[in-house]
Amino acid sequence: MFLLNSPYSAAEVWDHLPKTTQQEMLKKKIEFYVIDGYKVAREAGMGTRINTIMQTCFFAISGVLPRDEAIEQIKKAIYKTYGKRGEAVVAKNYAAVDAALAHLEKVELPSGVSSGFDLIPSIDGKAPEFVRNVLGQIAAVTATCCR
Repeated sequence: MFLLNSPYSAAEVWDHLPKTTQQEMLKKKIEFYVIDGYKVAREAGMGTRINTIMQTCFFAISGVLPRDEAIEQIKKAIYKTYGKRGEAVVAKNYAAVDAALAHLEKVELPSGVSSGFDLIPSIDGKAPEFVRNVLGQIAAVTATCCR
């Protein structure tokens, strides 16, 4: 299962993914969901804070808890965390939870790869095998997750 925060809708997002990513998703038969968390946050009056939105989506699709129970627990945690800051802050967070569910989209994977671009290798292909296969993989993961 893969949840992506993206400005692209379910109908558009596939064409914005690198070729290697598309290949891996098809090979692993990934269940793919997308949401524009920043748009939802802005519309709920939360600026760029997307943690609650992404957390809501994760629990809604993961099956860790039944969906309704997960949302109830998230809202209880919001009240406990932000209740002291006032009802307006709690209301914004509750609105973000509800909007997250309304904007979460499942992406139907196509039958094949369509991307016209790919990831740039993090290590030159002329580097020693250990550097390419071990350090290169570490660098690639670090570059994509920690920007």
